[in-house]
Amino acid sequence: MRFYICGYYIYTDGDEKDVERNMYAALLYFQGSNDHDEYEKWKNQLEDFFKYFSLTPEQKCHYAQLKLAGEAYWWWEDNHIDCREWFILQDSLRTRYAPHLERPQFSDLVVEYKKILAGMVKTLKSKMTEVVDSPESRPEIDDKPEPGP
Repeated sequence: MRFYICGYYIYTDGDEKDVERNMYAALLYFQGSNDHDEYEKWKNQLEDFFKYFSLTPEQKCHYAQLKLAGEAYWWWEDNHIDCREWFILQDSLRTRYAPHLERPQFSDLVVEYKKILAGMVKTLKSKMTEVVDSPESRPEIDDKPEPGP
């Protein structure tokens, strides 16, 4: 049996632990550079590994911490030793080493959604005006009295 991960084919006899060990060994170490491409490549490889094994957030954090090296390892040890969640580790590393990849602020999202909503309201108003002004939408009024009994 063979798997392709991180640019390598991994051959195994099918033993789950053997697959896990070989796939994990193929993952890159993150050294802590400010090169956003290096950070993204490292994070994406870890995410692929995590998806394959359906790991818990704590397990993800553990595996990711083991793939820190150099300045990133020492920075993490000095600042976040008690962290046990992958998303916290990921956000901390992104803030430290790839700040330009930060997620948009909530206020930025609110402004964006207000623009989208305003455009939708404008479109709906114009459609309503078209419907009201069209001759097909006006009911016919019959001025003739109804015949009596």
